[in-house]
Amino acid sequence: MNKNILLIASLVLICASISGQSQDKQPRIYALEHPELIKLELLPRQLELNEDPKALRAPYAANSKIYFRLQATNTSSQKVTLFIIHTYYQDRLELLRDGQIVPYKTGVDKSLVAKEKDPATHFVQSVTLDPNESREIEYLFLKDWYGRLEPGHYRLSLKHRFEPGQDWIESSPITFEVATDEQNESSPKQRKG
Repeated sequence: MNKNILLIASLVLICASISGQSQDKQPRIYALEHPELIKLELLPRQLELNEDPKALRAPYAANSKIYFRLQATNTSSQKVTLFIIHTYYQDRLELLRDGQIVPYKTGVDKSLVAKEKDPATHFVQSVTLDPNESREIEYLFLKDWYGRLEPGHYRLSLKHRFEPGQDWIESSPITFEVATDEQNESSPKQRKG
């Protein structure tokens, strides 16, 4: 009788140990119930290979490829998973030129409506963030949203959502200059704020 009890107790301990190990090895992922715990920040483009860091302070040429990076920071105390669906579903950009709203280029409004009806028509990716971890989650190419940008001072901000039906959260804004080729390139190109 003592051998059977010892065997059963040993099996219970082994099963509990195996169960506990498998749970510890799998990452604990929590649904993003509180999107406001994710801080969004617009960052300037990255330097190209062998590019002088001064290039980030120069204005963009009117016909250049302008893009920014979107960084998410998990400010909660739990690991979270963010879903990356499609920029036209998840983002709403607001671009101001010299204080005036720049409208989206032709066709973007229709694409936004189509994505609202069917958000998951593209491959869905996910990014898992530990507490206080920051990671770039998206590149925002202004050519996807706007036509050719005229010379001027610009301020870009965006609203973003991670999942269907979620509240929008706002990013920090970023400012930048667009100049003609003839203008002096010593003015600042991109500034946060």
